[in-house]
Amino acid sequence: MNVIEESPHLNLLPVSVRRELIEKLLAANEKKPLTIAKIDAIVQDVVEEYNRALVDPGEPVGTVAAQSIGEPGTQMTLNTFHYAGVAEINVTLGLPRIIEIVDVRRKPSTPVMTVFLTEECKADREKALEVARQIEGTTVENVARSIIMDVINMNLVIHLDKYKLEDQKITIEE
Repeated sequence: MNVIEESPHLNLLPVSVRRELIEKLLAANEKKPLTIAKIDAIVQDVVEEYNRALVDPGEPVGTVAAQSIGEPGTQMTLNTFHYAGVAEINVTLGLPRIIEIVDVRRKPSTPVMTVFLTEECKADREKALEVARQIEGTTVENVARSIIMDVINMNLVIHLDKYKLEDQKITIEE
């Protein structure tokens, strides 16, 4: 283990961010040696910025996300005119996947997400499943046996499936 990996704040970051930070610090350290204090200061700054960038589940960030993706997408479309008649250039590269993610398609063509588990969760199946449950979005539709709309009484009658609730570790109160 090198000096960079011994930084006490490094474990506050997700594995993927931690790996990238270590790689960049190692590269910077080769160019100009960094002191332990400087490494700790950099790691602390990265942890602070990472925590500032986090949002709570369900927080409305769609408008900013749409603008952040929409503007470059529009720019990419406008740039296609520069490549008119050039068959080798695929100007829509990546755009179908972005649309798939933004539209939150029910049946995405690439339904895969890589999640790095801590050593503790890797060894314990129940803990790994708990992480999966926290990430996975669960709706009433996912745990209901049936949903009936009673138009006359203006009610929505939901019959919950106790096995699905148990599987998701959800109580009726939740």
